Amino acid sequence: MVVSSTHAVPDRRLDLVVLRTDTPAQDVRGVLRGTAPARHVLVLSPATGADVVDALRAGATSYLVEGQFTCSELISAVVSTGAGQSHLSPPALTAVIRRLRGPEPLGAATEVLQVLSRREREVMTLVAAGHSNASIARQLFLAEKTVRNHLNSVYRKLAVRSRADAVITWLGRTPPAAGRTRV
Repeated sequence: MVVSSTHAVPDRRLDLVVLRTDTPAQDVRGVLRGTAPARHVLVLSPATGADVVDALRAGATSYLVEGQFTCSELISAVVSTGAGQSHLSPPALTAVIRRLRGPEPLGAATEVLQVLSRREREVMTLVAAGHSNASIARQLFLAEKTVRNHLNSVYRKLAVRSRADAVITWLGRTPPAAGRTRV
């Protein structure tokens, strides 16, 4: 089913909405209006910077910056988003990281290092750099399933629910709460 970004998603329960938009946060809110919060939204947009963070706060599960991904990366993003995992293209992840970094030292990062195993830290370093599970598997000589297992362990240990929240925590920040003032 194709839905215009200017209309709310029909009452039918959809597992995944792929939304191409120039105004991500506004359109994500419009698509989610009247739908179950468990729906997953993959945003495709040329917008970067604050727009990425705003779209994620509005409820987007994943975000790809147009012109910055291949067809296979799009397919991977659709599959992972449909499975409830966050997927950020490298420019989107960079926007999130830049938005979260501040002048103060990242004190929580030390605690994260103590909780995770050496291999989980290696995986998170690559995740934070914007690598896909397949890329991480190749670089660490692991099966992609093993990378997913490490990430699930990281999510459990860090008490987070998504790849984006894991990166935020990995970088020493608390994931943004709904309605909290912008960073």
